[in-house]
Amino acid sequence: MAMSTGRMLKRLRTYLGRVIRDTGRMIGGDSGLETSFAKLLPLARRVLEQQH
Repeated sequence: MAMSTGRMLKRLRTYLGRVIRDTGRMIGGDSGLETSFAKLLPLARRVLEQQH
């Protein structure tokens, strides 16, 4: 059973949103982790906000 492109895109965006939120919670003020994810999280948020 094939999924439409729109449905797959929505599912991937949902997964990305979950990963961003979970990662943000796990970092929780740890300055070492904040430094490690300083470039990746904003990039992931930018991808999530893109219009398709």
